[in-house]
Amino acid sequence: MRLEFELAMLKHQHEENDKQRQHEAKMEHIRHQLPSRSGPHGEDQQLGGPLDPITEIELEKMRMEFELAKLRHISEENERQRQHERKIYEDKEKQRQHEEKMEHVRQRQGNFRLSPGGGHHLFLPRDTYTLFLYCFIFTHVIYIVRELIFFLIKEHELYAFAFILLCVIKMFWK
Repeated sequence: MRLEFELAMLKHQHEENDKQRQHEAKMEHIRHQLPSRSGPHGEDQQLGGPLDPITEIELEKMRMEFELAKLRHISEENERQRQHERKIYEDKEKQRQHEEKMEHVRQRQGNFRLSPGGGHHLFLPRDTYTLFLYCFIFTHVIYIVRELIFFLIKEHELYAFAFILLCVIKMFWK
């Protein structure tokens, strides 16, 4: 977008430079057409006095065209700048609205997660404290089961060995 804008600016500046060169060429052409007079020392000098009315009108017309083109260029440039700023504003507004929507979605997801039946699912925590409590209970259950298994093996070693051997034989028997 910015590259297109700069390209348009350069193109417009080039056109203005061409118009300026044409204007200068016309002015030079008009100066050469003016009658010359001899100076006090016999030198040719161009008339610096008043020009004939037709030439003055032509010069004024060219000056006005140049000013009009310059004003058009400034107006177009201002319009492009306004459109560019409007587009940037709209993009920022869209981004802000998107962020608001995402924040709203995050808040809704964080509040309550409902099961398909409509009620709150039993194992889904409502907040971080409940999640911490679930994790605490789960780790303690694992720890207690492990200690219980080690206690049973230590106290009833022969029965545990027989049970393990029975399971291995049954597994290989199949």
